Amino acid sequence: MKLIGNLNFKSKYFLITLAGIILLATFIYWPSFQNYFSQDDFYLFKISQAKNLHEFFNFFSFNRPYTFYRPLSTEVYFFVNHTLFGMNPLPFRLVSFGFFAGSTILTALITKRLTKNETVSILTAFFYGVSAIHFGGLFWSSAYQMICVAFFYLLAFYCYLLFRASKKLIIFVFSILSFCLALLSMELAITLPLILIIYEALFLERIEKSTTIRASIRVLPFVLILLIYTSFHLLSHQLPLAETYQVNLSIKPVLGNLRWYILWSVGLPEMLIDYIGPGLKINPNLIKFYFFPVLVTLVWFLVFSLLTLISLFLILKNKIIFFKDKFFWFSIFWFVITILPVVAFQWHKFTYYLTIALFGFSFLMGVLLVKLMKTKYKFTKALLIFILLVFFLGNFNTIKFTYRTSWMVNRAKLAKFILENLKKDHPDLPKNSVIYFLNDPSSPNINEQWGFSSNQANVALSGPNAIQVLYNNPEIRVYYEDISAPPNDIKKENIITIVAPAQVK
Repeated sequence: MKLIGNLNFKSKYFLITLAGIILLATFIYWPSFQNYFSQDDFYLFKISQAKNLHEFFNFFSFNRPYTFYRPLSTEVYFFVNHTLFGMNPLPFRLVSFGFFAGSTILTALITKRLTKNETVSILTAFFYGVSAIHFGGLFWSSAYQMICVAFFYLLAFYCYLLFRASKKLIIFVFSILSFCLALLSMELAITLPLILIIYEALFLERIEKSTTIRASIRVLPFVLILLIYTSFHLLSHQLPLAETYQVNLSIKPVLGNLRWYILWSVGLPEMLIDYIGPGLKINPNLIKFYFFPVLVTLVWFLVFSLLTLISLFLILKNKIIFFKDKFFWFSIFWFVITILPVVAFQWHKFTYYLTIALFGFSFLMGVLLVKLMKTKYKFTKALLIFILLVFFLGNFNTIKFTYRTSWMVNRAKLAKFILENLKKDHPDLPKNSVIYFLNDPSSPNINEQWGFSSNQANVALSGPNAIQVLYNNPEIRVYYEDISAPPNDIKKENIITIVAPAQVK
């Protein structure tokens, strides 16, 4: 099949290449399959318990007393896996990776449907599949919400495209159903109706009254579902009041957050936001503790940026339409619109929020590189391969660096060490057991917020939740030296003391 430029990409190799991308993603994210649970995971284990069908279906009630309404990606996900596999993290990771792989495939199918170009679709899937932004969703069960919503969001949009081409009502119904599942997974799904409106506006074959009415009718069910969802959600759930979820709608911080999401899409490590403040003020500890990894990151980022700019220059020099291309504008609109629900959070900024928005970045890069192949220069194929290689190596480096430094990994190791040793030493605990975590004398005094080792155990184990889930006993009381000591009326012989390790390898 002859495609844009000098690239030939036969259809029979499409699925093979797509499978190769999934295998590549499996390779770079292989450590995620061994990562244990931590923090919010244990709380979600507790709230995701059901003794009968009535309690199971109650997961979907809008009257659940929790801040966020995400029953499909939290209660159902934790309940099913916990019921079938207990506290074995591997099945959780396999489910997460399976949905992530599905999203990667969907990015290729959507792009192929939009552009009728297999090369663009493969490139889009590549940029999506090897990106470092998926680290949180694949390493931390609580962030599965982002993986889940991305899958159903992309599926809903893909089915919408299929319906536009086939006019089969069953496909349209499936698109609506997928949208509903996305809304049941995470609030990021609220942007889909606007994306559909943008798509219809950009890709209508003829802008006239009849086609506009038909487009409006197609989008209307999605808008109505969104209005119903929003109404019930606002009536039964308060907006998050925690400091980390504070919203700042001022232009400067919003643009600053958007800048970070763009840089993270390219592959920069998430932890840089902790060391680089407004006005590019760099915390000296960044250089003190991470000089070499930061230097490597800076070099590859500059190389990738330079190669991308060279590609853009060659495209414009050859007078190839790019900035007026509808695919260019659709990718930009997609990225900005799908990140809007979280871009105003003042403190709660994480790469896993990009699982939907990343399609916009990936699509843009795919279109850019295929247009590069339309230029008359002989070295463009080599340039394309070099860009792909640099992007892969840069994101792989970020994943490896994040694995060494992320709390998702370190606190999971701590939680696993404590729980496995506790279960080994105490296979069963009396009903009214009391556990008291003491500080490790070697625990470093980093700062007041960090605390000593017992505070880190408190965070990793989500207070009493991990131990209560481990022994299936909500009456077990757990105390931490940094937080509070057991009451004086508890007999010392009834208290199990554990030294929270300062470091776990």
